[in-house]
Amino acid sequence: MAGVLRRLWGLFTQDLQSPGALGVVWPSTCPSQDVGRHPWFRTPISRGFWRFYIERITPAGRGFLWACWLAVCFTACSLEIQAYVLLCFAFAFWVVAISVAWMFRPRVEVHVTHAPKVTAGGWVPITVELIQRGSLAGLPARCLPHRLPAGVRAAPEAGIDFRLNDVGHQVRLDLALHCERRGVYTLPGFRIETAFPFGLVFAPRVAGGPRRLLVSPRFSPIQELTGLEGRRHQPGGVALAARVGDAAEYLGNREYREGDNLRTMDWRATARLDRPIVREFRDEYFQRVAVVLDNALPRRPSAADCDTFEAAISLSAAVCECLSRQECLVELFATGNAVHHLTTGRGLGTLDQVLELLACVDSGHEDLSTALETELRPYLGQLTAVVCVFLDWDFARSKLVDRLSREGVAVKVLVVRAGPTTLPAEEDPRCGAEVRQVDPSLVAAGLEVL
Repeated sequence: MAGVLRRLWGLFTQDLQSPGALGVVWPSTCPSQDVGRHPWFRTPISRGFWRFYIERITPAGRGFLWACWLAVCFTACSLEIQAYVLLCFAFAFWVVAISVAWMFRPRVEVHVTHAPKVTAGGWVPITVELIQRGSLAGLPARCLPHRLPAGVRAAPEAGIDFRLNDVGHQVRLDLALHCERRGVYTLPGFRIETAFPFGLVFAPRVAGGPRRLLVSPRFSPIQELTGLEGRRHQPGGVALAARVGDAAEYLGNREYREGDNLRTMDWRATARLDRPIVREFRDEYFQRVAVVLDNALPRRPSAADCDTFEAAISLSAAVCECLSRQECLVELFATGNAVHHLTTGRGLGTLDQVLELLACVDSGHEDLSTALETELRPYLGQLTAVVCVFLDWDFARSKLVDRLSREGVAVKVLVVRAGPTTLPAEEDPRCGAEVRQVDPSLVAAGLEVL
């Protein structure tokens, strides 16, 4: 009995937008937030009714609507109660209010400006410019984002009130979006609405969308990665490096470009052609490291499992950034519904491309170790090392690492987990690689050496 009472107390004292003791998440009542795929509203009809209640009906209208509902319950007892006459008048008033509201929809031109990308946990300033195109001047209205996805919140949540006067009048509004979680979001636009004339329902107009917003994972830089020494021959000189490597293959001559090293000048060709000519080389030996991200979560992951997965993504981004600073060619393999592969480093890609890929990675439930090994196998002959970022350490992952080690590749395993792993990570005799368990809280605080 005491346990049931504690669960009920946890339900009523929880934050209305976060899971509570009974696993209940209340739907958002914010007018700028979309209900999405909430478990309470699984059908389009139920979501439509909730959106109409939150977006179209004003706070005063909601109070009047509940009063009408109580009147319905009171008059449903018997037809002898004459209160149903008043209820009929209220119903007619609702019909008139909803019908007339469409005549006063704001006619405005909307221009929206904001940054295309932001880091998780950051704010995106938004500038909205409104130009009056209608003949109705001086009507009170408000501007707010329309149906923001989960993970993005507006500030202020209820929007900004304004008034537009004559035709051509311009108003500039400054809003902000708080991006709580990484991902690629589509912003449907902005809703310009007025409650004139009765104040019961809003007459909306949606414009300024859709717009794409990239929220990349937040990470703290790593100063040094140990255990990745050595270089391998790269057939064909894959790298287009910005500096001269240990051994370079002569590629040919070309005209001098600003910034070229004067030591590569071909003076004979320069004198013969009467214009500066340089020799062009390409590197053949350098470090090529694969970064493997694991995304296998339970079918019903807890909040701690999701936080661990986000920490693993942040750690993968930090590892790729550290390897890029060390002039390594990085092969990123991220598992999801399929295995995603990206080559970056030494002029072949940028860190922004890595963050964009990691922003799109979703958690999965299936074991993709076989598909991952198939993707890795063509590169094993050129890889210097493999950095595996796992969420657990079990027999399947140990077997994968053992097969990679037998190919002659140095393997470094980082297990992101707060509690104990399925198999002891530090004392696994079957694995010939360096295995280290990393607490998710340390990833957020920052790691200098791994």
